[in-house]
Amino acid sequence: MKRLLLALACFTALSSNVWAAPAAQPAPATAPAGTPIKTLWDYQKELGLSDKQVADLKATVVDLEKFVREQQERLKPLDTQLNDQIGKEASLDQIKATLQQIAAVQIDIRVADVNTSRKINGILTADQLKKWRDIQKTARASTAQPAAPAAGTGGKKPSGQSSTSPDAGQ
Repeated sequence: MKRLLLALACFTALSSNVWAAPAAQPAPATAPAGTPIKTLWDYQKELGLSDKQVADLKATVVDLEKFVREQQERLKPLDTQLNDQIGKEASLDQIKATLQQIAAVQIDIRVADVNTSRKINGILTADQLKKWRDIQKTARASTAQPAAPAAGTGGKKPSGQSSTSPDAGQ
């Protein structure tokens, strides 16, 4: 029983929303108010993006999306394998090996995301990048939601708890 709980804990700790979602085309992201989130190229005029920059940005994002879909497909059989191993009470060494394979794919996805972000930053001029970061900062500030009060606090937030979610970063 302890082995099963350990395996489930490891699996849960290493799980990611990136691969848990189906590989089908994701629905467009929406802001809390239900309005679609604007992409960088939606600000072409505000940022002064050339048509070539927009094309390069879109191609860069398409490459990332393709890579992520491919990696999600790699994760599906690993997830099935892990569930089979847990169900059959396979050795912890086998389960650990599968979890390491899953983690390696997840790392590849995150590295590709960081790499894509850097490629995008390289496509923009310094002035465009500054304007884009200002737009992101404003958008994040306008969509920040107050944190829900903790259970058992009588509707009050515990001391030291922020009233807004932290910035998600670049």
